[in-house]
This record gives sequence, structure tokens and C-alpha cells, in this order.
Amino acid sequence: MHEIDTEKGTLNARVAVIPGATDRQEVYLLPGDHAGSTAAMANADSVFEDIPVPLLRLNDSGAVTACNRLVREIFGGEDVSGRMAWDLVDGLGRSVRDWLQEAFEGRTRRQAVVLRAKGVSPEVYLQVTLTKVVEDGVASLVAILTDATELKTLEAQFVQSQKMQA
Repeated sequence: MHEIDTEKGTLNARVAVIPGATDRQEVYLLPGDHAGSTAAMANADSVFEDIPVPLLRLNDSGAVTACNRLVREIFGGEDVSGRMAWDLVDGLGRSVRDWLQEAFEGRTRRQAVVLRAKGVSPEVYLQVTLTKVVEDGVASLVAILTDATELKTLEAQFVQSQKMQA
């Protein structure tokens, strides 16, 4: 926790610095009350829950340790915490386990990968970007999900159109 001076006074915030592309870094300030306090943890959980982007947190074995409201909406209202990532999505051309392992080891560039959500009807494709974070000496992956269903539908239509022209 760090104290940050603002126009309205001092703000206690947790600072997360994530390496970005080239020499850039992304800095996130997550508001909190007191380091380690129950109120601070509840506030951090509330912030995670209300972020307007579907987010998952994965541990080093590939299990979901946290998901926010928008992720639950994608998976039909189901809380996917505790489930393995490869039980939620299918890789398009490669193993999800291998992809996650490479991300934990830092062997992948931070780029989006399109995956198909399992057990979701109608079919949903997700563009997933992974970021490795280390908090209190424990590494995890944060997955940012974006709905890519329309993109995949247009791609399929384009391929079909190309076949018809040929």
C-alpha cells in the first residue's frame, strides 16, 4: 500500500506495475483503506468485481482463483472459480495448458489469442490476453477477455465467400 496525494487529500492505494511492450510499463492504482485490513480486501474485491472488462486470475497450475461479474455472464452466470482454464476454453490449434505454461515462464509475447468458450450456447469466441503478475512473491496470470464471436463469424463468412468465388 502506498499513500498518494490527490486534490481531495491522501489516498491509500495498492500499486501494480506491469511490463508493457518495448520499454513501457503499465501502472495501476487500486484503492484501499489499510494494507491487510478486512475493509481494504473487501474494497479490492469490489473494484475487481466492478471493472467493466471480463477478468480472470489463474494460479500456476491453471486453476481460476478469481473471476469478475462479466466473466460469470459469459459463462451463463456460473462462478468459474476453482475450475481449470482448459475446462473453460478450447485452444484453436494449440494446447491451452502449453500456452499458460509458456506465459508463466515468460516465453510468450503479450498478445491476444482467440479461444472458444466451452459449454456456452450459442457458440462464443474469446480474445484472451495474459499478463503475469507477482504479488507477495506469488506469481499468477491475469486474463483479459474480449468477445470475438462477431469477428470469427465475419472471418467464416469471408472464407466461405472466397470458396464460392474460387
